[in-house]
Amino acid sequence: MSSEPANSAPPPDPKPDTTLPLEERKFQLDVQRFELERSKFQRDGSYLARLLPTLTTVMAALIGVSGVVYQQNRHQDQQEAQKVQQDNQAAAQTYIQTNLPELKADLSDQIDQRAKILAANTTPVAKEIFSRLEKQSGTAAVQQVWNQALQVVNGVPASAAGTVYVHYREPTKDAAVTAVMSP
Repeated sequence: MSSEPANSAPPPDPKPDTTLPLEERKFQLDVQRFELERSKFQRDGSYLARLLPTLTTVMAALIGVSGVVYQQNRHQDQQEAQKVQQDNQAAAQTYIQTNLPELKADLSDQIDQRAKILAANTTPVAKEIFSRLEKQSGTAAVQQVWNQALQVVNGVPASAAGTVYVHYREPTKDAAVTAVMSP
Protein backbone atom coordinates (compact mmCIF):
# COMPACT_ATOMS: atom_id res chain seq x y z
CA MET A 1 0.00 0.00 0.00
CA SER A 2 1.21 3.43 -0.78
CA SER A 3 0.83 6.46 1.43
CA GLU A 4 -0.65 8.56 -1.38
CA PRO A 5 -4.37 8.53 -2.24
CA ALA A 6 -5.35 6.46 -5.25
CA ASN A 7 -6.96 9.35 -7.20
CA SER A 8 -4.14 11.84 -6.86
CA ALA A 9 -2.62 13.36 -9.98
CA PRO A 10 1.03 12.82 -10.73
CA PRO A 11 3.19 15.65 -9.48
CA PRO A 12 3.96 18.21 -12.15
CA ASP A 13 7.35 18.14 -13.71
CA PRO A 14 9.46 20.81 -12.10
CA LYS A 15 11.55 21.14 -15.20
CA PRO A 16 9.83 21.03 -18.62
CA ASP A 17 11.31 18.92 -21.32
CA THR A 18 12.98 21.36 -23.73
CA THR A 19 13.49 18.79 -26.44
CA LEU A 20 9.78 18.69 -27.29
CA PRO A 21 8.29 21.17 -29.73
CA LEU A 22 6.66 24.28 -28.30
CA GLU A 23 3.09 23.20 -29.02
CA GLU A 24 3.55 19.90 -27.28
CA ARG A 25 5.04 21.64 -24.25
CA LYS A 26 1.99 23.94 -24.19
CA PHE A 27 -0.23 20.88 -24.37
CA GLN A 28 1.61 19.27 -21.43
CA LEU A 29 1.22 22.48 -19.43
CA ASP A 30 -2.51 22.52 -20.20
CA VAL A 31 -2.80 18.88 -19.12
CA GLN A 32 -0.99 19.70 -15.86
CA ARG A 33 -3.30 22.69 -15.24
CA PHE A 34 -6.31 20.49 -15.93
CA GLU A 35 -5.08 17.87 -13.45
CA LEU A 36 -4.41 20.58 -10.87
CA GLU A 37 -7.94 21.99 -11.28
CA ARG A 38 -9.42 18.49 -11.03
CA SER A 39 -7.57 17.80 -7.79
CA LYS A 40 -8.74 21.17 -6.38
CA PHE A 41 -12.33 20.33 -7.33
CA GLN A 42 -12.13 16.89 -5.72
CA ARG A 43 -10.57 18.35 -2.58
CA ASP A 44 -13.21 21.10 -2.36
CA GLY A 45 -16.06 18.66 -2.99
CA SER A 46 -14.93 16.32 -0.26
CA TYR A 47 -14.53 19.29 2.09
CA LEU A 48 -18.14 20.37 1.48
CA ALA A 49 -19.33 16.80 1.86
CA ARG A 50 -17.71 16.68 5.31
CA LEU A 51 -18.87 20.17 6.24
CA LEU A 52 -22.57 19.81 5.32
CA PRO A 53 -23.54 17.37 8.12
CA THR A 54 -21.68 19.53 10.63
CA LEU A 55 -23.56 22.63 9.48
CA THR A 56 -26.86 20.74 9.66
CA THR A 57 -26.11 19.61 13.20
CA VAL A 58 -25.17 23.13 14.29
CA MET A 59 -28.37 24.55 12.81
CA ALA A 60 -30.49 21.91 14.55
CA ALA A 61 -28.75 22.66 17.85
CA LEU A 62 -29.38 26.39 17.44
CA ILE A 63 -33.05 25.79 16.72
CA GLY A 64 -33.31 23.55 19.78
CA VAL A 65 -31.60 26.08 22.04
CA SER A 66 -33.83 28.89 20.78
CA GLY A 67 -36.90 26.76 21.54
CA VAL A 68 -35.71 26.14 25.09
CA VAL A 69 -34.98 29.85 25.62
CA TYR A 70 -38.44 30.73 24.28
CA GLN A 71 -40.11 28.30 26.69
CA GLN A 72 -38.12 29.67 29.62
CA ASN A 73 -39.07 33.26 28.74
CA ARG A 74 -42.71 32.27 28.35
CA HIS A 75 -42.70 30.54 31.73
CA GLN A 76 -41.05 33.57 33.35
CA ASP A 77 -43.65 35.90 31.78
CA GLN A 78 -46.46 33.72 33.14
CA GLN A 79 -44.95 33.78 36.61
CA GLU A 80 -44.62 37.58 36.48
CA ALA A 81 -48.25 37.90 35.33
CA GLN A 82 -49.41 35.71 38.21
CA LYS A 83 -47.40 37.79 40.68
CA VAL A 84 -48.90 41.03 39.32
CA GLN A 85 -52.39 39.53 39.59
CA GLN A 86 -51.75 38.45 43.18
CA ASP A 87 -50.42 41.93 44.01
CA ASN A 88 -53.54 43.50 42.48
CA GLN A 89 -55.80 41.21 44.50
CA ALA A 90 -53.91 42.01 47.69
CA ALA A 91 -54.12 45.76 47.01
CA ALA A 92 -57.85 45.47 46.32
CA GLN A 93 -58.42 43.51 49.52
CA THR A 94 -56.43 46.06 51.53
CA TYR A 95 -58.34 48.97 50.02
CA ILE A 96 -61.72 47.35 50.71
CA GLN A 97 -60.78 46.51 54.31
CA THR A 98 -59.43 50.00 54.94
CA ASN A 99 -62.40 51.86 53.44
CA LEU A 100 -65.23 49.46 54.29
CA PRO A 101 -67.37 51.96 56.25
CA GLU A 102 -67.34 54.47 53.37
CA LEU A 103 -68.00 51.73 50.81
CA LYS A 104 -71.06 50.45 52.73
CA ALA A 105 -72.54 53.93 53.28
CA ASP A 106 -75.51 55.32 51.34
CA LEU A 107 -75.68 55.44 47.55
CA SER A 108 -74.33 58.98 47.09
CA ASP A 109 -71.26 58.13 49.21
CA GLN A 110 -70.70 55.04 47.09
CA ILE A 111 -70.77 57.15 43.92
CA ASP A 112 -68.14 59.44 45.50
CA GLN A 113 -66.10 56.38 46.47
CA ARG A 114 -66.31 55.12 42.89
CA ALA A 115 -64.63 58.31 41.67
CA LYS A 116 -61.99 58.09 44.43
CA ILE A 117 -61.20 54.47 43.56
CA LEU A 118 -60.78 55.36 39.89
CA ALA A 119 -58.48 58.26 40.75
CA ALA A 120 -56.38 56.55 43.42
CA ASN A 121 -55.73 53.11 41.91
CA THR A 122 -54.33 51.61 38.76
CA THR A 123 -56.78 50.13 36.27
CA PRO A 124 -56.22 46.46 37.22
CA VAL A 125 -56.55 47.21 40.95
CA ALA A 126 -59.67 49.34 40.38
CA LYS A 127 -61.17 46.55 38.28
CA GLU A 128 -60.53 44.03 41.07
CA ILE A 129 -62.04 46.37 43.69
CA PHE A 130 -65.16 47.04 41.62
CA SER A 131 -65.73 43.38 40.79
CA ARG A 132 -65.45 42.44 44.48
CA LEU A 133 -67.77 45.25 45.55
CA GLU A 134 -70.29 44.28 42.87
CA LYS A 135 -70.33 40.69 44.17
CA GLN A 136 -70.71 41.90 47.77
CA SER A 137 -73.44 44.46 47.04
CA GLY A 138 -76.77 43.85 48.72
CA THR A 139 -79.19 45.81 46.55
CA ALA A 140 -79.71 46.22 42.82
CA ALA A 141 -78.99 49.97 43.00
CA VAL A 142 -75.64 49.44 44.71
CA GLN A 143 -74.81 46.63 42.30
CA GLN A 144 -75.56 49.00 39.41
CA VAL A 145 -73.15 51.62 40.84
CA TRP A 146 -70.29 49.12 40.94
CA ASN A 147 -71.28 47.59 37.59
CA GLN A 148 -71.12 51.03 35.96
CA ALA A 149 -67.70 51.54 37.52
CA LEU A 150 -66.56 48.20 36.03
CA GLN A 151 -67.84 49.32 32.65
CA VAL A 152 -65.84 52.53 32.91
CA VAL A 153 -62.68 50.63 33.85
CA ASN A 154 -63.21 48.22 30.95
CA GLY A 155 -63.59 51.13 28.53
CA VAL A 156 -67.32 50.69 27.98
CA PRO A 157 -69.31 53.84 28.71
CA ALA A 158 -71.61 53.43 31.69
CA SER A 159 -75.24 53.03 30.78
CA ALA A 160 -77.58 55.94 31.32
CA ALA A 161 -80.51 53.74 32.30
CA GLY A 162 -82.88 55.61 34.55
CA THR A 163 -81.38 59.01 33.75
CA VAL A 164 -83.63 61.67 32.24
CA TYR A 165 -82.14 64.57 30.33
CA VAL A 166 -84.28 67.70 30.04
CA HIS A 167 -83.37 70.59 27.76
CA TYR A 168 -84.98 73.93 28.43
CA ARG A 169 -85.78 75.97 25.34
CA GLU A 170 -88.24 78.56 26.48
CA PRO A 171 -88.87 79.75 30.01
CA THR A 172 -92.61 79.96 29.28
CA LYS A 173 -93.00 76.16 29.10
CA ASP A 174 -92.74 75.62 32.88
CA ALA A 175 -96.02 73.70 32.97
CA ALA A 176 -94.81 71.21 30.34
CA VAL A 177 -91.52 70.66 32.15
CA THR A 178 -93.29 70.11 35.45
CA ALA A 179 -95.62 67.59 33.83
CA VAL A 180 -92.68 65.61 32.45
CA MET A 181 -90.66 65.73 35.69
CA SER A 182 -93.43 64.79 38.09
CA PRO A 183 -94.36 61.16 38.58
